[in-house]
Amino acid sequence: MGQFRRIPVQRLDWTLVVLVILAVLAPGFAAIDATLPLSSGAFFWGGIAGSGLGAIVGYRATSCASRRALRIAALTLIWFIGLALLLLSIGQALPALDVAAADICAAISWAWKVAWRDPAAGEPPQTLTLALWRVALFRFRDQLIAAPAGGERGAALMLSVAGATLTWSGAFLTGIAIRTRRTTLTYGLPLLIALGIVAIPGGGSGSPLIIGSGVWLVLAVASDFRRRETMWDAAAIDYSTELFRDMVIWGGLLTAGALFVAWALPLWPGNPLARIFVRDDAIPSGLAVLERSIRRPLPSGGVADIGVPVFAELPLGLSLEQGPPDQLALRVTLSAPLPPAREPRYWRARIFNRYTGDGWGSSARVADEPPVAFPNEPLPGTIMQYVEDLRPQRATLVALPDPLFADIPARAERLRDGSLMALVPVGSGARYRVLSRLPEQAPPPERRQPGGEAVDLGPYLALPTSLPMRVRDLAVVIAGDRQGDEARAQALERYLRNLPYAYEVEPLADGVDGVDHFLFSMRSGYCTYYASAMAVMARALGIPSRLAVGYASGEYDERAGSYLVREADAHAWPELFIAGRWVAFEPTPVRPLPDRGAIAPSPAPVATPVEAAPPDRIRGVLIWLAVLSGVAALTAGGFLLGRRPPRDTPIARAQRDLERCGARAGVEWSPGATIHEYATLVALRAPEIAADLMTLAAILTEARYSNHRLDSAALAQIERALTRLRSWRPTRRSIRS
Repeated sequence: MGQFRRIPVQRLDWTLVVLVILAVLAPGFAAIDATLPLSSGAFFWGGIAGSGLGAIVGYRATSCASRRALRIAALTLIWFIGLALLLLSIGQALPALDVAAADICAAISWAWKVAWRDPAAGEPPQTLTLALWRVALFRFRDQLIAAPAGGERGAALMLSVAGATLTWSGAFLTGIAIRTRRTTLTYGLPLLIALGIVAIPGGGSGSPLIIGSGVWLVLAVASDFRRRETMWDAAAIDYSTELFRDMVIWGGLLTAGALFVAWALPLWPGNPLARIFVRDDAIPSGLAVLERSIRRPLPSGGVADIGVPVFAELPLGLSLEQGPPDQLALRVTLSAPLPPAREPRYWRARIFNRYTGDGWGSSARVADEPPVAFPNEPLPGTIMQYVEDLRPQRATLVALPDPLFADIPARAERLRDGSLMALVPVGSGARYRVLSRLPEQAPPPERRQPGGEAVDLGPYLALPTSLPMRVRDLAVVIAGDRQGDEARAQALERYLRNLPYAYEVEPLADGVDGVDHFLFSMRSGYCTYYASAMAVMARALGIPSRLAVGYASGEYDERAGSYLVREADAHAWPELFIAGRWVAFEPTPVRPLPDRGAIAPSPAPVATPVEAAPPDRIRGVLIWLAVLSGVAALTAGGFLLGRRPPRDTPIARAQRDLERCGARAGVEWSPGATIHEYATLVALRAPEIAADLMTLAAILTEARYSNHRLDSAALAQIERALTRLRSWRPTRRSIRS
């Protein structure tokens, strides 16, 4: 028989803590298991933070003596703020911490200059954080409105918002219920509903639904027993501590049996219950409206293309140089210097059209490109180049955009629409001639291909679904109300040229989008980061774009009529499809801009190369890690506060003082002994206080085993007896006896 509990002490119950953690995390595991792309991180954050915050405010609610209406209003406000932050995180509409920090630093710097009357203070800096947040809020609102007709993405957004709302609410109420010793059967009901709507319409194996429901039911049983314990303690009723263990074990077994029966019923052929819920062997798979909005692709055999495709990749965070910066890479001889143009001149080696999140790629079809006999004079609108390739690795031919043909055998990598991605030499490729057509001389392309199909620019607009929405929002903020693709492209170019350049950058972490990390955390990097950021943001604005790599024009030698190109000239730049042709832009601040005449952008500040960030600099993921640590500390603190005992009742205080008096007399309260038996044993050791001991035992026995509340006379009698018991000290005679 277990030991009888006599003093109600509210402590940290690790059994309930474990059950609560499993219950609040169940919707998150169901979101991971779902076939729809749900925001599983929001479910985990909502469950853990909601239960921890609920435990904290539940403790404050029980310890404060404020009015009920004010307490309910405070809890509602806390719940609403947490829910708003959670939903904004689902819609990727939270302000960027790094951008906000940069805005604050710029504002402080400007205010300091104004305070010291520095003439270089200028106008107040533009706060990008508020503009980004405003665009993100309106974008998220539009996404919610369009979600019912948004296909699979709309269905995923609706399930994420509804499931996260219920998860946060259920976890918040569960934390309050556990802290205030209430049953979670009703308080945690939103958690069960969230688990159901995520697991059933979202699809999946169903394991998180079964396991999560079982944990939820066991938690309800355990919390209800703890509630009864609180009532028994308040009423001074003795009970065995083994009852809780038995209740949890039997409740878990009954729950597992019920779930097994529910799972096995549809497998029982001809059972009458299955006929009631399932008609014509059609098992419902979720909400009908939601199911109709999801277009699930059916497995089918695709048509294989005949040919040898090539896949080229360019990871971000790597330098394009193949040797020391002063090493000569190319010597390009022309009949005349390059004519001035409104766009920069580059020697292009390869084009990439597919952004992958951590780099660029391209899948092109390979075809032989035989050498062509060159004419004596260049054709109108073209320029002839004699190239000496001095690089150790000659993967592609290098020439001015757009190359037409070369005088050595090569293999052409082209897309299905005929766009040339690269020319790969067959052989050494150390010396060759190539004829290129200058981009400004190229005629507008036909809207239809020779086969009659429309020109498809979709590959130059595609973005990965994992791209954070704040990258798109930033593009909208930078473009502002400018009209025309060229004006918006130049706005993107000016913004990126205001960021400092870095000759050393830290490598990208796994699972991090390169452009997002560059724009909001690093804010400095290689040329590949600047070019990628402009190409991606241009696509977000609906402007087709691609990434090109090669070399800058280099140094022109007038005596030899050659351009000397070194490894320091290795470069990447974006090309945007504007006004019917591909136009090169220069967002990297250390590269000069050509004179664009009347539409030239405002002068950009001189870019200063910055050193690589020290490894201990807190930014990006580390900031969110600090936030997570703070939330974890608050959650742990909320549970630890539960170990503080509540305010004792007069009966509990009297029984405790009786036990202390017996301990001074050398009498131990043995398990199973009643109050009267214990008081008798103490009276034998202390006959001088025997009358007070018997009086106190009689009153305590009546209070514990009757439903009558003690009146003021009995309470006063207890207080007088306790006063004499507290002042009593054992003598040598009582100790020897």
